[in-house]
Amino acid sequence: MKFFLQIISSFTTIILLSGCPGNNEIFYDDGWFPDKPVNFKAVNSFYDDYNAALPVINQDKLLFFSSNRNDAGDNFDIIGDNILVSWDQHDGTLTVDIMNDERFDFLDTLFNLVNTPFDELGPFSLNYYAFGYEDWTNFVTYSNNQSGSFQPKLAYVVTNFYNYQYHYDYYGPIEINIIDSDSDDYYISFYGADFYMIDWQMDVNINNIEEMYFCSDRNGSHDIFKLEIPGNIDLIEFLTQDTVLTPTKIEILSTDAEDKCPFVNGNLLVFASDRPGGYGGYDLYYSINKNGLWSEPENFGNKINTEYDEYRPIAFSINGFKNNLMIFSSNRPGGLGGFDLHYVGIPAMITD
Repeated sequence: MKFFLQIISSFTTIILLSGCPGNNEIFYDDGWFPDKPVNFKAVNSFYDDYNAALPVINQDKLLFFSSNRNDAGDNFDIIGDNILVSWDQHDGTLTVDIMNDERFDFLDTLFNLVNTPFDELGPFSLNYYAFGYEDWTNFVTYSNNQSGSFQPKLAYVVTNFYNYQYHYDYYGPIEINIIDSDSDDYYISFYGADFYMIDWQMDVNINNIEEMYFCSDRNGSHDIFKLEIPGNIDLIEFLTQDTVLTPTKIEILSTDAEDKCPFVNGNLLVFASDRPGGYGGYDLYYSINKNGLWSEPENFGNKINTEYDEYRPIAFSINGFKNNLMIFSSNRPGGLGGFDLHYVGIPAMITD
């Protein structure tokens, strides 16, 4: 069984800010995510489930993640579940669950493009309108180890609605050669001073993306790197160009230890590290971007971290909630087996 789980992810949420049936009296205006981690039992299995990411797919939220459940604990594939986040304004009850939705018919075909007999890890999903509000693009970046090391790839689907039907065009998998090396290169994410992934957004403005982040062990241990993205190039065109670019190691985020799984949303960057000073194994850390510079990383503390491994965090801002949502994987006791996904509330740091 592989040591780590990965979650791909596209996580979108409907937030139901309504009172109980028959009682519309509001006692809890604002939603709050719990400050202690909760096992995400609705999506976990007896196998390894991890590496979450939270882009918007539609008015619902779809969580893509990597799991080895399909192969009885052997190779990791990308799978997905539709997530419902509900806050009851009458009694202050939070519900995080899964729901069935038949609208995402393109997902099985997209997963078939991505998944192989090898491991697929480090997924990141993004959704945006390509031409006005006609063509809607959903893409996922990930890495697999078909060539021996983890190499980054891209697959995407363009959705168009006409004649009262959804029509899909599929592309990929396509090699992302701009960061190609003989080392492991994975966990792609994106930053821009005005680039946020926030609930209730049908899409994001990819023109606000300025930098691409990822981790790599090309220097011996895993460090966090970035590439500048020119403002005059389409994002998919940038990712799929043949020229190998030289990334910049982000010194303030990288140590001689293993610094992995960066996930950026707005001003917040979260990642996993086994650097000294933690609580044991991999811990979760965060850094805040101020005036274009990342702050010294801070440990999330012992409410979130344990003596076990906490891995692949993702963070999201959801309208109606006063704090941010973070999903991560951990092999702490009390789960269904191996690495499980957990969710927890963290201070609001994504937006100013």
